[in-house]
Amino acid sequence: MTLQMLQYFIAVAQYQNFTRAAQSCFVTQPALSRAIQELEEELCCQLLVRTSRSVMLTPEGEVCLEEARRVLRQCDQLAERVREAGQRKREPLRIGYLIYGHLNMFIQHLTSQLPDGLPFVLETEYNSSPVAKKRFIAGELDALLLPETSMADLTDIESVYVVKSHAYAILYKKHRFFDRESVTLAELSTEPLVMWSYRDQPLLCTAHMSMFREAGFHPRVVGQGERMGDVTTLVALHNGVGFAAKASSFIHSEEFHCIPITDSPQGFGLVCIWKKGKRSPQLEALKRLLTET
Repeated sequence: MTLQMLQYFIAVAQYQNFTRAAQSCFVTQPALSRAIQELEEELCCQLLVRTSRSVMLTPEGEVCLEEARRVLRQCDQLAERVREAGQRKREPLRIGYLIYGHLNMFIQHLTSQLPDGLPFVLETEYNSSPVAKKRFIAGELDALLLPETSMADLTDIESVYVVKSHAYAILYKKHRFFDRESVTLAELSTEPLVMWSYRDQPLLCTAHMSMFREAGFHPRVVGQGERMGDVTTLVALHNGVGFAAKASSFIHSEEFHCIPITDSPQGFGLVCIWKKGKRSPQLEALKRLLTET
């Protein structure tokens, strides 16, 4: 039994005429008739009843027609998936990431480790996590590197850790903890705190508030910022404390330090996400790199 036999049989069933079926298949009528006969012999049954005016399907022929169409559909799907796989292999994997200092160093390391023949395109996102997530959901990005707290509202995704991290405290040079190597939540309970804007970072704010609640205090919030520049400005203005994850704590200079909050939960790291079920050679290579790095 061949696919060609099934194609010829479907054509005969459609046109109910051997001559028109042969013409539609660009084959001679004797060749088509011979193929149908061979199919009947292989199946050990009569599929067609031939009359002087038309061709009718037998009960066995009805079943054969249904199954033949299903087989050919599956063949078409097979060919389409193979073509898509070939196209995915040629197309670069679009990886979005936000501007973070520690992440920038990781991206440089990742780029140096990329294997030949598996192209990646790293697309820098200067906007906030919500903007990057919208691009990811819309299919404009194949994978996205983002803070762990930002993935809480996403569904049908798979992920791998890039960095596991406690929360970090952002301190201005005049702050009494500036020269410390670390700090605890209890020590921050009476400090003026600068939060991220709930409107722009609701998941991050929720994670921070949960952290404070579990530590047994209500934060004394003196300001909110939409971007890191806003947060550091407010930290300096109020001589307060801002918050960041290690993966995003690029602030470390003569004026600002980022130090770990040692008793905070390790829920402020960095993850790489992609849509569940997505497969490609580039994505598999990326996952290997992330788990081995």
